[in-house]
Amino acid sequence: MLSISSELLEFLRLREGTVEVIDRAPPSDEQLVGLVKEAMEREKSLVSGLRLGDDMKYAIDVGLTNASSGLLYPAEVAVRFFLERGSLCLIASRTTELYIRALRERAWHAMVDDGYIVRSGPEAVGRVKKLSGRKSLEGDAIFLAGKPVCERHLKWPEYSKPIEELPLEKKYLKATLDTRKRKKGSAIRCAFCNREARYFTLPMIKASALVFIASYLAGLNPEGPMELYSNLSRVLHPYGFSWLRPEVAFTVWARDMLTAAFYVNSMLGFPLPRVSPRRAPAEAALEQLSISDTDEASNAPA
Repeated sequence: MLSISSELLEFLRLREGTVEVIDRAPPSDEQLVGLVKEAMEREKSLVSGLRLGDDMKYAIDVGLTNASSGLLYPAEVAVRFFLERGSLCLIASRTTELYIRALRERAWHAMVDDGYIVRSGPEAVGRVKKLSGRKSLEGDAIFLAGKPVCERHLKWPEYSKPIEELPLEKKYLKATLDTRKRKKGSAIRCAFCNREARYFTLPMIKASALVFIASYLAGLNPEGPMELYSNLSRVLHPYGFSWLRPEVAFTVWARDMLTAAFYVNSMLGFPLPRVSPRRAPAEAALEQLSISDTDEASNAPA
């Protein structure tokens, strides 16, 4: 049981969006601040081994520093960054590490400018299902959500795969590669010139779609993470909420950050103590991240 005031606990249990509940946020106290700081230290230790773990730890530190100073706007930016990076970690591990490479080589934005982008999760699932006959986005299937290109328009070869290496349905593969077996409408055409395609170029993923696709790959209902992402975006624009008292700003940030940690930890499958599924995400995360190693050992089965 969390040892914080009933007023603060009730706020953490609220499930409505941040904009809807912000006027009801009580000021934080020393107990909540202490618990949240401890929870964030444990969260940093959980993500430290991830490919983007340094970015995620940075987001936690930036959020905590700004929230402690009453600066909700930059604190909420950091929550969104944490959620995006956690989602991308899961996607890269279940599809292709080329997403990490695109970040490191700063190719991501250039590929987006060239039109290699997925703007929504359902859009990606729909494209892949049409071409592969399955809803799985695992492994190289994610390439099928991208653009098909011919030899002439292969601009990003290091981020592309030949169609014969991809999990295409046979009718598409045969119709595209073998003109003798071509069926009208089945050949995959280059997105730029309508010739027969020979490659698919990996699509970069719009920020909000990251959250959906990560949830989808993890087998989680994307509704909660997507609602959180939308809530964070509404706080940043159009509202800002720059007028909040520092103690209230910390409470609002803590609820959103804990909610993000709950969803990211669920996506990544971290070995955390089980909590009741009836718990609100923020309360559940604070409870999980506040249980000491001694408590876990005493609760473990003999």
